Amino acid sequence: MDRKPVRLRPATAQDLRALHALDQVCFARGIAYSIAELLYYLRKPGAANIVAEDAAGGLAGFALAYPVEFGTRRAAHLITIDVAPEARRAGVATALMDAVESALAAAGAAVMRLEVAVDNLAAQQFYQRRGYERGKLLPGYYLGTLDAFAMEKPLSPQAAVGVFR
Repeated sequence: MDRKPVRLRPATAQDLRALHALDQVCFARGIAYSIAELLYYLRKPGAANIVAEDAAGGLAGFALAYPVEFGTRRAAHLITIDVAPEARRAGVATALMDAVESALAAAGAAVMRLEVAVDNLAAQQFYQRRGYERGKLLPGYYLGTLDAFAMEKPLSPQAAVGVFR
């Protein structure tokens, strides 16, 4: 595993086309986000949208997440994490997740939630190594045919998972 340094910075609307192109590479048609959907998440108030650039300034990956309210509890939702194929297994996903989790925890989120396809074992293992617990099965979550698992992780020591259940 060759860990190359990446530079992290906030994602902006100027990144939209590059983010869209990478999302189309990372996810199947119908699962990948449209330009309009990505722009919606880029504009969400309080979002932690982070871009990872390689040493040459190219897009190595990105993550989109935002805070959500559940009654009196603040939580966060990871929308997507995308890593360019040539940048995989080099620590990009870890750097992005560290940045997103830290930013949203600092903003008061107690728990982070995400969804992952049942057939994406590598992603499930990555999240579990980061302390995420697999929650309920979400039948037909992707395209009405592919199931997903909800996964959660406490972002603060006093937080407990189960906010989204």
